[in-house]
Amino acid sequence: MNKDLRREQITLLKFEKKLEELAQSFAAARPTVARTDSALAAPVASDGYEQVRLGIISLSNALSEAHTAIKTRADELGVRTADAFGLPKRDPYGAIRSILGSS
Repeated sequence: MNKDLRREQITLLKFEKKLEELAQSFAAARPTVARTDSALAAPVASDGYEQVRLGIISLSNALSEAHTAIKTRADELGVRTADAFGLPKRDPYGAIRSILGSS
Protein backbone atom coordinates (compact mmCIF):
# COMPACT_ATOMS: atom_id res chain seq x y z
CA MET A 1 0.00 0.00 0.00
CA ASN A 2 2.87 2.37 0.83
CA LYS A 3 4.30 2.03 -2.69
CA ASP A 4 0.86 2.62 -4.23
CA LEU A 5 0.37 5.85 -2.26
CA ARG A 6 3.83 7.07 -3.12
CA ARG A 7 3.31 6.25 -6.79
CA GLU A 8 0.04 8.19 -6.77
CA GLN A 9 1.66 11.09 -5.00
CA ILE A 10 4.54 11.20 -7.50
CA THR A 11 2.04 11.14 -10.38
CA LEU A 12 0.13 14.04 -8.81
CA LEU A 13 3.34 16.01 -8.29
CA LYS A 14 4.30 15.54 -11.95
CA PHE A 15 0.83 16.65 -13.06
CA GLU A 16 1.02 19.63 -10.71
CA LYS A 17 4.31 20.72 -12.28
CA LYS A 18 2.82 20.49 -15.79
CA LEU A 19 -0.30 22.39 -14.73
CA GLU A 20 1.81 25.15 -13.20
CA GLU A 21 3.87 25.40 -16.42
CA LEU A 22 0.63 25.62 -18.41
CA ALA A 23 -0.68 28.37 -16.11
CA GLN A 24 2.53 30.38 -16.51
CA SER A 25 2.44 30.10 -20.31
CA PHE A 26 -1.24 30.92 -20.37
CA ALA A 27 -0.80 33.99 -18.14
CA ALA A 28 1.92 35.24 -20.49
CA ALA A 29 -0.66 35.29 -23.32
CA ARG A 30 -2.88 37.81 -21.51
CA PRO A 31 -1.45 40.90 -23.29
CA THR A 32 -2.10 39.28 -26.66
CA VAL A 33 -5.69 38.62 -25.64
CA ALA A 34 -6.14 42.27 -24.71
CA ARG A 35 -4.71 43.43 -28.05
CA THR A 36 -6.98 41.03 -29.94
CA ASP A 37 -10.05 42.32 -28.11
CA SER A 38 -9.00 45.87 -28.89
CA ALA A 39 -8.51 45.10 -32.59
CA LEU A 40 -11.88 43.38 -32.80
CA ALA A 41 -13.60 45.97 -30.63
CA ALA A 42 -15.25 43.09 -28.79
CA PRO A 43 -14.34 40.87 -25.80
CA VAL A 44 -14.22 37.70 -27.91
CA ALA A 45 -10.70 36.66 -26.93
CA SER A 46 -11.19 37.70 -23.30
CA ASP A 47 -14.29 35.54 -22.96
CA GLY A 48 -12.44 32.47 -24.20
CA TYR A 49 -9.38 33.30 -22.09
CA GLU A 50 -11.54 33.57 -18.97
CA GLN A 51 -13.23 30.22 -19.59
CA VAL A 52 -9.88 28.45 -19.98
CA ARG A 53 -8.41 30.31 -16.96
CA LEU A 54 -11.31 29.13 -14.79
CA GLY A 55 -10.83 25.58 -16.11
CA ILE A 56 -7.16 25.58 -15.12
CA ILE A 57 -8.06 26.93 -11.67
CA SER A 58 -10.70 24.21 -11.32
CA LEU A 59 -8.12 21.54 -12.19
CA SER A 60 -5.77 22.96 -9.57
CA ASN A 61 -8.54 22.74 -6.97
CA ALA A 62 -9.14 19.08 -7.85
CA LEU A 63 -5.39 18.50 -7.62
CA SER A 64 -5.30 20.03 -4.13
CA GLU A 65 -8.18 17.79 -3.07
CA ALA A 66 -6.36 14.73 -4.44
CA HIS A 67 -3.22 15.64 -2.47
CA THR A 68 -5.33 16.01 0.67
CA ALA A 69 -6.97 12.62 0.08
CA ILE A 70 -3.60 10.89 -0.33
CA LYS A 71 -2.23 12.58 2.79
CA THR A 72 -5.32 11.60 4.78
CA ARG A 73 -5.09 7.99 3.61
CA ALA A 74 -1.38 7.87 4.41
CA ASP A 75 -2.04 9.23 7.90
CA GLU A 76 -4.74 6.58 8.43
CA LEU A 77 -2.25 3.87 7.47
CA GLY A 78 0.60 5.43 9.45
CA VAL A 79 2.65 5.86 6.29
CA ARG A 80 4.89 8.82 5.48
CA THR A 81 4.39 10.56 2.20
CA ALA A 82 7.05 12.31 0.17
CA ASP A 83 7.89 15.79 1.36
CA ALA A 84 9.90 18.72 0.09
CA PHE A 85 12.96 18.21 2.28
CA GLY A 86 10.91 18.65 5.43
CA LEU A 87 9.24 21.85 4.21
CA PRO A 88 5.47 22.13 4.00
CA LYS A 89 4.12 21.48 0.53
CA ARG A 90 2.50 24.50 -1.07
CA ASP A 91 -1.11 24.29 -2.12
CA PRO A 92 -1.47 23.86 -5.93
CA TYR A 93 -4.79 25.73 -5.91
CA GLY A 94 -3.23 28.76 -4.25
CA ALA A 95 -0.18 28.68 -6.49
CA ILE A 96 -2.20 28.52 -9.71
CA ARG A 97 -4.59 31.24 -8.54
CA SER A 98 -1.56 33.38 -7.78
CA ILE A 99 -0.20 32.87 -11.30
CA LEU A 100 -3.52 33.41 -13.10
CA GLY A 101 -5.12 35.87 -10.73
CA SER A 102 -8.00 34.95 -8.47
CA SER A 103 -11.64 35.52 -9.20
